[in-house]
Amino acid sequence: MFICPVTKQELKLSSTHVLELFNHCVKEKQVKNVAGELLNKKVEELYISKDFNLGFVKQEQIYLMLEKDAIQIKLISNMDYFEEIFRNINFKS
Repeated sequence: MFICPVTKQELKLSSTHVLELFNHCVKEKQVKNVAGELLNKKVEELYISKDFNLGFVKQEQIYLMLEKDAIQIKLISNMDYFEEIFRNINFKS
């Protein structure tokens, strides 16, 4: 179990389908972290806060869990298209 370094809430591992959608956004250069750095590598795992505000990733077998590594999910370009899908997919327990 991971805890969000910002909100101190539990983070949930996203489903495979959500991860695929997220990686599509990464491929389209639509995802930046809070530090403003563009994610440009495929994400292996995606952990999302229960309120759907923040996401944290695992890339190249490294968990990026610092506050500066957070992804503000709602700020991803074209997220309106994916938001309903993201919200309606059950997280793995």
